[in-house]
Amino acid sequence: MNLELIHQSINTFVEQVKSFAHDSQSEGCNPLSKKRVTAESVERHIFMELLKIGRMLMQNYFHELGRGDKGSILARNGHGYQRKICKPLTLLTVFGSVIIERWCYYAKGHKGYSPIDETASLPNRQASYFVQRIVGRMSIRDTYDECVKSFKELFGISLSPHTAEEIIKELSLYHKEYADDLPPAATEPEKLIQVVGFDGKGVAIVKETVSRCEARLKRGKKRNKKKEAMVGLEYVMPERKRSPELVAKALVKPESLSVEELDQLHAIRPAQDIYYQSSLTAG
Repeated sequence: MNLELIHQSINTFVEQVKSFAHDSQSEGCNPLSKKRVTAESVERHIFMELLKIGRMLMQNYFHELGRGDKGSILARNGHGYQRKICKPLTLLTVFGSVIIERWCYYAKGHKGYSPIDETASLPNRQASYFVQRIVGRMSIRDTYDECVKSFKELFGISLSPHTAEEIIKELSLYHKEYADDLPPAATEPEKLIQVVGFDGKGVAIVKETVSRCEARLKRGKKRNKKKEAMVGLEYVMPERKRSPELVAKALVKPESLSVEELDQLHAIRPAQDIYYQSSLTAG
């Protein structure tokens, strides 16, 4: 991939953005899609063009990396590998598919080896590690069908649900090793205690006019009517540090407690962030 071609594509892309701004000012239409130019359409167009440029840059990366030609004979693990064929490899990236030209070496009784695979740390499957990471995160949240739909909407690349399923299966093999290497989560000790309380009380209704006393009430009619008053309280307060010995002493021999111990047991803890809520509902 020639870098001059990449520079030319970038310059053309910049000129397109300038033309989009001119079309928006004149309320014109995009000559490519025949639609009115808006910020949303320009944003989408820029993103897709950046993916194309990214694909060219990835292709140029592997072009600069070379084919991994280490000579006709390559010594590896005490064996002599012979250079046989230049076998291309298709790698699926978030920018699209790129072709990697690479030499393959073979030794009798051993698996084939390509120096480029090791140099660039290429995956064993067609999808790049970055694609596998994105698909893995999407598959955890959504179904495989929804995952491939979202991936195509973002990057314009079609994947099969089976591919997403295979990626998740392969990633799950490394979960235990990954979890064992994680440092323990830093936990801060709780400094405040949350207190929640509520109470309800029946409140009799006092009418402005006294109703006539009836010896027998009609069906469904009650003699006394009340409403229920509900009161809620929530606040936080600092913890009160007491030793198990002090609590046991206060239960068994409270008369032997000293003044300092009593202060420690009954120290006033100021409430913070007090929140009240009350309501009156028909009972």
